[in-house]
Amino acid sequence: GLRAVAQSAARELGPRNIHVAHLIIDAGVDTAWVRERIKEREGEAALNQLDPGRLMNPASVGEAYWQLYNQPRDAWTFEQEIRPFGEKW
Repeated sequence: GLRAVAQSAARELGPRNIHVAHLIIDAGVDTAWVRERIKEREGEAALNQLDPGRLMNPASVGEAYWQLYNQPRDAWTFEQEIRPFGEKW
């Protein structure tokens, strides 16, 4: 549903020089909220032994958005999927 809304917006707003993109974040982002959820579900030990490839750094997610923002108009990306290197497909 969100992808369809983004496509619609991209078609309507693209000619007005407004870049609309659909970004799929396929992992948890390393925030206090996410760490609390992991702790609740898996326990303190799991939180202390997190695989370094499990969560994404918020700065890395921000960088993906920044790259989309800075794309030249003749090479806009509509859909981008990001995930940490350790994500199990």
